[in-house]
Amino acid sequence: MNAEQQSAGSHNDWLSAFDRAYRHVEDLDQIPCPHCGRYSLRLVFVVDNLESVDATAAFWCDSCLWGLMPERASVPGGAVRIVRGTEKIPNYRLVLDTDSEEE
Repeated sequence: MNAEQQSAGSHNDWLSAFDRAYRHVEDLDQIPCPHCGRYSLRLVFVVDNLESVDATAAFWCDSCLWGLMPERASVPGGAVRIVRGTEKIPNYRLVLDTDSEEE
């Protein structure tokens, strides 16, 4: 793991923040970024249409531009849905799961 990756916060810290954000989408602005500590986390669900329950979840910090790799997920109630092709997700750096790579 390089120094930049270490400074991004651990993958587990990011997974915990994602889990909290996923379960409490209405409180996203109260969850600090695992990297920079700012309250700038974003969680959006890219869907094929606004009625879709299956999506690709993107989770990142607008301040430091670190985040998790987009993953398939069900859309929780109250979450932000963006129709595929109209999303404006920044090109953020990925926090990788380096612990599993070392085993």
